[in-house]
Amino acid sequence: MSEHSKDVEQIDELTGLSTFDSFRILAQDVLDDPTIRNDIAFVYFNVENFRSYNEKFGFAAGSDCLRLIGQTIQAIFPQEICSHVATDHFCIVADKNEIEEKIKQICEELRPFRMETHMQLHAGIYFPTPDDFECTLCMDKAKIACDSLKHQYDSMFGYYDEKLDDEYQRTRYIIEHFDDAIEKGYIRAWFQPLVRSFTGEISGYEALARWLDPDLGFISPADFVPVLEKYHIIRRLDLAVTQYVCNVQKKIMENGGQIMPVSINLSQQDFVGGDIVSEIDEIVLDSGIPSEYINIEITESIFSLDSERVKNIIDAFRLQGYEVWMDDFGSGYSSLNSMQMFTFDCLKLDMSFLAGFNESKNSKIIIESVIGMTKQLGIRTIAEGVESVEEAEYLRQVGCDQIQGFLYSKPGPFEEIFNIDMPKENTGLRKYHEKIGTINLLSQDPLGNEEDETKKIKFPMSLVEEYNGKITLLTFNESFTDYVHMLGFASVNEAESFLNTDDDAAINVKQLMENVIRNDKFEVCHYSRNGHRCTLQINSIANYRSRNAYLLLGLVAEDE
Repeated sequence: MSEHSKDVEQIDELTGLSTFDSFRILAQDVLDDPTIRNDIAFVYFNVENFRSYNEKFGFAAGSDCLRLIGQTIQAIFPQEICSHVATDHFCIVADKNEIEEKIKQICEELRPFRMETHMQLHAGIYFPTPDDFECTLCMDKAKIACDSLKHQYDSMFGYYDEKLDDEYQRTRYIIEHFDDAIEKGYIRAWFQPLVRSFTGEISGYEALARWLDPDLGFISPADFVPVLEKYHIIRRLDLAVTQYVCNVQKKIMENGGQIMPVSINLSQQDFVGGDIVSEIDEIVLDSGIPSEYINIEITESIFSLDSERVKNIIDAFRLQGYEVWMDDFGSGYSSLNSMQMFTFDCLKLDMSFLAGFNESKNSKIIIESVIGMTKQLGIRTIAEGVESVEEAEYLRQVGCDQIQGFLYSKPGPFEEIFNIDMPKENTGLRKYHEKIGTINLLSQDPLGNEEDETKKIKFPMSLVEEYNGKITLLTFNESFTDYVHMLGFASVNEAESFLNTDDDAAINVKQLMENVIRNDKFEVCHYSRNGHRCTLQINSIANYRSRNAYLLLGLVAEDE
């Protein structure tokens, strides 16, 4: 240690070690000395769960514990630079020989203090390279190695290695280039379509942040989003994505195109401090976009925050005309509880629900139960991660309102996604289709009129649309498929074709549909077909201009 270093050394009163300010000066002197720098190690210590120890035994006992740690470090490294950084954090610069054995000695000294608190001393080790000139950066890397051991109670120490260095360099790059990426448009929103399950039409989009960097190329959201959250700057990303979405919507409107609802994702941190509702609303209003075309997606991570504040924010968004959706429903443990605490317009089913759904009966039971529950609550559903026609067909039959996934499109730039060769839902039909989607074909009481479960009868059911004289079977339950087979039709498609013929029975059904609209009440007809006496009840569900939607309920009385 140089004479200059001795002059500037200051001592921490609690532990007797150097203060952090002194440590930086002393450590820098060592790092600058070419005769010893190749033989040193930076070691960063953290006492995990020290807070629990304080809460269990009191602050005086906690101070005694920290004092003992300081004394132990000094005793095992008597000639080295040792510092109490802050609270339960310590660091040293020491000879790297036998560094592991010495760290183990310190950890063993702490073992009696664990006392049912799971308190654990972790140490991160970093050996400086010829390219290291700043002691604080060396200590940062030792700290990163230490932090990587969090919750690993069987590990005392870890090294800063190539994997951690890749993460460190990536984190530094993200933080240092984030503002520039926003300003220059390297970060922008990509879009993925949502498809109405029973029409096959695009009914909206989800906006997803993407970073296309001129130097690194594509930076995955899985890499940059956690970093932005860790450093509490994710709010700037969410507002930038909102602005980008509104700019795209505005451009479409100015060119005479039809805009569609787009959902944006908000982070847990958006609900802490500030006024996220006003910030979002200001962007949307300035763009001239009606709030009904912007949906707010949140994940259940926000439910760890103050519930009253979260509820007020959700209610404020909805009061301003924004729909609020719960994303990744079912990925955690608080989803069901949140349903009774907060008001949502839509649930997005986590894609894990679909994993192996064809092999597991349990998956289907869970999916159908969730969809049935949401319909009873008046909440729509969207299934994410749909990749096959089989999955999409199943979701349509069980009443999932919208579908999202690679089956239709991967996320992409708006110039590409907005020009996909798929029909788009007419703006005026959105509410009409949403009303149709409220009908629960999984229930034995689809209209919700029967309170006594014992009186319910399991009907074959289908949602049907009549438009310009043509009848289309939009969706149906499994019992309805059996029903049409019993009537002698090879498939539901064949039954639909029959309803569009001039056969007397088909004409009679169309007449009954007209009567339902005219008289504003359900109609019932009795008929015989394929040796069966049957009853068909027709209920009006929704209408929009010349479109009328009905619920058909079939019943087989007895064989003739």
